[in-house]
Amino acid sequence: MGFSDLLLRLRALRSRDRAEGDLDDELKFHLEMEARKKRLDGLPEADARHLAHAEFGGVAQVQEQCRDIRGLTFLENLGRDIRYGWRVLRKTPVFTAVAVLSLAIGIGANTAIFSLVDTVLLRLLPVRSPEQLVVLKWSANRGPRGLKSAFSFNDGEGRFRTNVFSWSIFTDLRARSQTLAGVFAFAPLPQVNVAANGEARMTGGMLVSGNYFSALGVGTVLGRPIVDDDDTVDGAPAAVISYRFWERAFGLDPAAAGKTIYINRVPFTVVGVTPRAYFGVSAGGFILTPEINITIPIRARNRLGWNAQRRIEWYGSDLFWVQAMGRLKPGADPRASQAELSAILGAGMPAVVARDQKAGVPRVEIIPGGQGLDFLRRDFHEPLLILMAVVGMVLLMTCANLAGMLLARATARRKEIAVRLAMGAGRLRLVRQLLIEGALLSAGGAVAGLLLAGWSVRALLALLATGMHGVAFEVRPDARILGFTAGISVLTTVLFALAPALGATRQDVASGLKADTPLAAASHRFRPVRALLAVQIAVALVLLVGATLFTRSLANLRSIPLGFNPQKLVLFGVTPGANGYDETRGNRLYSNLLDRLKRIPGVTGATLSVQTPLSGYSSNDGIRIAGDDSPRGRNADLNFVGPDFLEVLQIPVILGRGIDQRDTATAPRVAVISETAARDYFGGSSPVGQKFRWVSEPDWEVEVVGVVKDAKYDRLTRARADVVYVPYTQFYNGWLQEMYFELRTAGDPAAVISAARAAVRELDRMLPLVDVKTMEGQIDEALAQQRLFASLVSLFGTITLVLACVGLYGLVSYSVASRTREIGVRMALGADRFAVLRMVIGQVAVTTALGLLAGIPATRALTRFVESQLYGIHAGDVLSLAIAAAAVLLVAMLAAFIPARRAMRIDPVRALRWE
Repeated sequence: MGFSDLLLRLRALRSRDRAEGDLDDELKFHLEMEARKKRLDGLPEADARHLAHAEFGGVAQVQEQCRDIRGLTFLENLGRDIRYGWRVLRKTPVFTAVAVLSLAIGIGANTAIFSLVDTVLLRLLPVRSPEQLVVLKWSANRGPRGLKSAFSFNDGEGRFRTNVFSWSIFTDLRARSQTLAGVFAFAPLPQVNVAANGEARMTGGMLVSGNYFSALGVGTVLGRPIVDDDDTVDGAPAAVISYRFWERAFGLDPAAAGKTIYINRVPFTVVGVTPRAYFGVSAGGFILTPEINITIPIRARNRLGWNAQRRIEWYGSDLFWVQAMGRLKPGADPRASQAELSAILGAGMPAVVARDQKAGVPRVEIIPGGQGLDFLRRDFHEPLLILMAVVGMVLLMTCANLAGMLLARATARRKEIAVRLAMGAGRLRLVRQLLIEGALLSAGGAVAGLLLAGWSVRALLALLATGMHGVAFEVRPDARILGFTAGISVLTTVLFALAPALGATRQDVASGLKADTPLAAASHRFRPVRALLAVQIAVALVLLVGATLFTRSLANLRSIPLGFNPQKLVLFGVTPGANGYDETRGNRLYSNLLDRLKRIPGVTGATLSVQTPLSGYSSNDGIRIAGDDSPRGRNADLNFVGPDFLEVLQIPVILGRGIDQRDTATAPRVAVISETAARDYFGGSSPVGQKFRWVSEPDWEVEVVGVVKDAKYDRLTRARADVVYVPYTQFYNGWLQEMYFELRTAGDPAAVISAARAAVRELDRMLPLVDVKTMEGQIDEALAQQRLFASLVSLFGTITLVLACVGLYGLVSYSVASRTREIGVRMALGADRFAVLRMVIGQVAVTTALGLLAGIPATRALTRFVESQLYGIHAGDVLSLAIAAAAVLLVAMLAAFIPARRAMRIDPVRALRWE
């Protein structure tokens, strides 16, 4: 039936009364004409009418045939089936409520996780022709000597890879490429202070080339985008703001275009607002820049005053810092494009890099860019797929549970179905009726599931937003998500309703018409229900084992020795560099603020550093020990700290001294190293008094003055690192534009936060605090993904166990009720009550054992896929399996005990009278 046929049938249904009247008139006219012919042949009036009717046939059958031609019969029957199904479900409100709630959990969980999978892993960027976009990266045999770069890594084969280019190389790629249309550049705009409408806030954004918006294919909902004329040395200070920022700062005021905002106290004119769906080129933003709210031209970077003291040449050939994308021209060969771009890259390499023969010839790699950058996809690809599998098992469990409930209901409705079959109802019609009842349950579950999914997605996004990456996108119900929900609703209807419907209509009509005899002969009818319960138990075991593994893994992570005391420690950051401070004013601010913080009541110690432990961020450099001629030196993880940092964090000094007030900018350069660094750098000799030089600053000689116990640096799961603590006053010419303060308190850390805010306001009312938290809160953020897994899998495991428990309780209750006479006979013949208990419990034990036997190999096969998400425990851990199996067995026995106890109390005399 095509769409046009469906429309015709709907129109016919709308004009049904008129069509029925016309049909009655037509049939009456036809019968009257036939009777008239008979009268003309000489028959009496009564005989003529009788013979006309006899020859014509059944009027009702002709009417049905006419309705079939109009296509009304199917729609009318469907309407009747829906109304009847609704009445049936209303008569059993408890069953209906339980079924809809179970389906809401299963469908809602799948919709919520699919929403994230679709947005993070599947969806293309909301731009023009995203399939044409490519991301540009390049690689070499090793990191070229002398390369000044960020965002690089070694792949599994030991090759050097990076996604950043120098400004001059980007301009060469844009001007000379014949295979790419519209090569554009961008770079993260770290957290900056933006003042708009009299209110200042810290936010992040992007620096972009002038052709970024036109080449990417993004317009504006207000004003205009950034263009090439803006991206010049003398270009007007233009800024494009996000829809979210427009809403928060300007209340969606159309007059926002043309207004002035202040970025790091530098005025910029708002020229446009991006669409609501736009989030940049990465769903997770950038490291240090999780949300893209401000976009300004790349050439405007120097206006912000960053790194003025270091005199970095951002727009030359030496510094690699901008990322690039482009559009592959129609018909262009990607391999030919890579060769072309590699030649341009090689020609533009700085001379110091080009002379490094061991690095080899750099090669450009073209990566499909329709989904943008892959930061978030890389981090959450495996976790999201695991969660999708988990919620899929929950839905399977829900369907199995409902199928068992429907099979039990079919037993109770045997007589009704037998009567309808005896009266001539077709089996397919009855199957359709039962499927419609299932579809009504699925529809209710889908509606409730969508509401549940909306709440769940917000909670999941909040968890995903912790850690190094933020979440720059919004998840809103659209045609894809609604289509998925509708599709999964149809699938659930088939899974839980089809088999019971087919089974219910295969019964023998004669036996079904016999009155109320669900006794010994009914035993075989419970076999499909028991099989489904065994499946539920197997699924519950798999999820409970997963929950146990993730919970124990989380416990292992929490028990890792940190090397410092995280209790009663407050953290917050300030960014004077983003507020127009120069070196002199910035260092004076740090010193004055530190003095004020130390005087806060309840604060027992205060210090500052570039990064706090377990923040997820790291700073690295190479160091050269005397006699070490390797070009890259030995790797060192750095932290630039203030006086008393080690004492405030309670990191024990085991040799020499810590960093204190003596280590000023004019004093000899010193460093304190971890015991692992001491062992790796100096072997068995004493490190104190030894000297080294930085690879990045070879003229700086640094003396080791102390050794401390190993302490966790950037991540909990990272093995011991070679950490070097350096006085911040002796690095970067003593000027770091963002610093974090650590406060050790005597009591509740949260109690001193307001006093710390007041201390900052006394020095600068426009200077905001960033990342205010306790150290224990930061540890919780570092464990966000592990907590997410442990919480969700435990929740779903508990749900499946409860569903299995409900199914077992229902099966045993119905079995006891059906076998009341049998149990009465057994007890009348001498069986004691405990024999009855053993009989009932034994049946549950067999079903549970079958489920566990099926679940154990399934568990061993499936949990190996989560091995990479575990810490300190193997996926095949026997103890976790034993704990989960014991929990399943215990709950199954508890579910069976109440109806089994009822069976023990059956009165044999009353039971024998039952029939």
